[in-house]
Amino acid sequence: KSGANSGGQFWGCTNYPKCRGIVQYQPTAN
Repeated sequence: KSGANSGGQFWGCTNYPKCRGIVQYQPTAN
């Protein structure tokens, strides 16, 4: 887990660490 909202905003992906920011969630850090 890394980031302020880790484990908080990943709506379409249950495999968060493997596919983060693929759906509507756009990480501002990247």
